[in-house]
Amino acid sequence: MTPSNLNSYVSRISATGESIVTTTGELRGMVAARLSPAPADSVSIGAGLAGVSTWNFALGTLIGELPWAIFYVTIGESLRSFSSDSVQTVNIEFLLVVSCGTILLLAGPIYQCMFQTE
Repeated sequence: MTPSNLNSYVSRISATGESIVTTTGELRGMVAARLSPAPADSVSIGAGLAGVSTWNFALGTLIGELPWAIFYVTIGESLRSFSSDSVQTVNIEFLLVVSCGTILLLAGPIYQCMFQTE
């Protein structure tokens, strides 16, 4: 990739990130991004390109990553007593709650963006 193509690519990513932040708000967007299965590094770089404030970045990361941290600790606990006789499945209810929470978090901004008449 040539330097001019790279600049163009970064500019497009930045513009997309800024559009998302404008639509969702900094904190709401960060929480939703952290709840999503998107790679953490990509979310962090995108937040920086979109100009998300340090405070909203940190708070959004704390709120959005906490459910996943709890989920992974629960998996770790179940592995301590793992045996072929007691295989446990992934907690589907937890995944559904996190998914529904993300949808509810973004429902208002998505609706406004799609049906806003200017």
